Amino acid sequence: MNASAARLAATLLLPGLAMTAPVRAAEYSWVPGGQISVQSRTNARMVPDGDVSSDSLAADLGLSWQRQTERMLMSIAPRVRAQRYRRDDDLDRDEQQLAAALGWQGEKAAFDASASFVRDTTLTSELGTTGLTQGNQRHEAVGATLGASRQFTERTTMQVSASWLDTRYPGNAQSELGNYRYSSAQLGAQRMLSERTVLSTSLSAGRMTSEQSVPSENAAVNLGLRINLSELWTTNLSTGPSWRRRSGTTDQGMLYRAELSRRGEGWTLSALAGRSESPTGRGLLTQRDDISLRWTAQISERTGISANLSEIRSVELLDAAQSSADSVRYWRVDAALSRRLTQNWSLVASAAHALQRARALYSDTARGSEFGLALSWSGDRHVN
Repeated sequence: MNASAARLAATLLLPGLAMTAPVRAAEYSWVPGGQISVQSRTNARMVPDGDVSSDSLAADLGLSWQRQTERMLMSIAPRVRAQRYRRDDDLDRDEQQLAAALGWQGEKAAFDASASFVRDTTLTSELGTTGLTQGNQRHEAVGATLGASRQFTERTTMQVSASWLDTRYPGNAQSELGNYRYSSAQLGAQRMLSERTVLSTSLSAGRMTSEQSVPSENAAVNLGLRINLSELWTTNLSTGPSWRRRSGTTDQGMLYRAELSRRGEGWTLSALAGRSESPTGRGLLTQRDDISLRWTAQISERTGISANLSEIRSVELLDAAQSSADSVRYWRVDAALSRRLTQNWSLVASAAHALQRARALYSDTARGSEFGLALSWSGDRHVN
């Protein structure tokens, strides 16, 4: 966080920090979990005319740990996953994830910090972004976020935050993907207009440095509106201009996000359409368009079902050699059926079909499908 942001955070937080809080003994809790799954995939690398089927066995193990007091909540959640393929051991992977968070809540001020680490492969990290999923290459990302908020009145709140992301592709010297860093800061405010309506505004700025390209900067102004139309309907709308600069060239665009959700008796339907900007391993900022439709339902006390339809379109910005015909488009439809066997065990069957078109890499569309069956275990919550 830079000096001006630090001074603003101090101004927002100090009045709230000065308030005395009731003391409560810390409560420690942890919940273990795991999963064993079998999966059959066709065209796991998402290349055109790829029809190779691969069967795999995967094992997941995770832990959720928390420390909670009257004002503070700390959490740590590590997770490891190993997946082995029967016919194509080049697809084998070992993945690790770690998420940590710290939050403090005062009478009118709040503070939060989070950190994350992900080690996986490009088979998942590059879907819908660069489209470079042909090799099972290592991908690592480390991120951190600091944020603070201050409630000035019953209806008005301000927030300030800063984030940092370091992404690497170790051991891939011949790859088109390169290491990059992206830092950003945001200042925002919210105003409750009524019990059902909240108006928000924000100003954000970021900078990307990469081994593949010269640095890029971007900034955006956003105006949002959240409306609870009724107890069953909720909508979130936001839009605003954005600016990008690279090598003395400046470009302007428009970002937006629209969400609509409907809750029924035992089911939820949600729709989303949005445009955002994010960095990628090719060293350029990317404009990403997302459209999704998701439905979940609890059809009995022990049985649930879900279905999801999504499309992602990514276009690299401020690149004279890039055109809309070279964009990456990714479509996916998936469904899952879950059955709770006991209090701790459940069985999940899933199916998915995906398409990816990366004109800069291939002239044809890649198609892939997967079917899986997983046995999940969620341990009891242990409290100290």
